[in-house]
Amino acid sequence: MKNIIIIAAFSIFGFTANAEKAVSTTANDIKCNINVSGQTLVVANAQQQPVEVTIAKKSGEVLYQYNVKGYQKEISLKDLNEGKYNIVIKAPDGKEKTVLLQVL
Repeated sequence: MKNIIIIAAFSIFGFTANAEKAVSTTANDIKCNINVSGQTLVVANAQQQPVEVTIAKKSGEVLYQYNVKGYQKEISLKDLNEGKYNIVIKAPDGKEKTVLLQVL
């Protein structure tokens, strides 16, 4: 079984979070939270503001893209190999937040 942790969230506004904790993306008017539960990424979208979630390799290669329009979306991470990935959350107005995800 793979271990998956959220390393940090970062943006031009300097937002950071500790490993293995929920990552809140409320800065920049993007109001959703990201958690990892087992091998599942949970995007909780309390305000139900549509957001686009992209999972990409550190090289920038996009692996998956999802539109989250409801309250919550669960995204399976079981197909990701060991390594570090960027999770980019983008609001309709173009504002975005990047979260670093590590699969061990």
